Amino acid sequence: MNKWELEYWTGYSARLERMHAVLLGRFDKLASGLQFIAGMTICADIANTKWAGALMAVLSVATFTLQPGAKAAEATNQARAYQSFGLRIKSLSIVNAREEFAKIQEGDSPVLGALCSAAEYGELLRLGATPPFRLSMRERIIAWLGGDLPQLPRPASVAP
Repeated sequence: MNKWELEYWTGYSARLERMHAVLLGRFDKLASGLQFIAGMTICADIANTKWAGALMAVLSVATFTLQPGAKAAEATNQARAYQSFGLRIKSLSIVNAREEFAKIQEGDSPVLGALCSAAEYGELLRLGATPPFRLSMRERIIAWLGGDLPQLPRPASVAP
């Protein structure tokens, strides 16, 4: 693996972890908001309390077992580790850079597969390369929810 490849994989991994953290953080906030609304409907006796109670139970179990807030924090820390490494990569020898990259990779979190293509697309754009593929609508929506929808730069318009 040469320096360009290390720079690519470092940027790709940082982008992927960042998108994963944003997506999980948004899910956590959404679940908390829905729990609050369900709790308020039970207290105010506005809606069917059985449905509101069931919604609250499902959301509670999901947030307790998945722990999206904690996983988002871990992904944020991992993204910071990659970003810090990316700043130092040019000053390291190729051997030291590979070793440090391998150590950082050990802390990677399992990410949603739909984020991978968007992270690859965005990183290729960042490095000035043209991606050889297009993102599907599903991948674009999930990348947007992950906070990083990469887009090709628009060509400069010609003035009349």
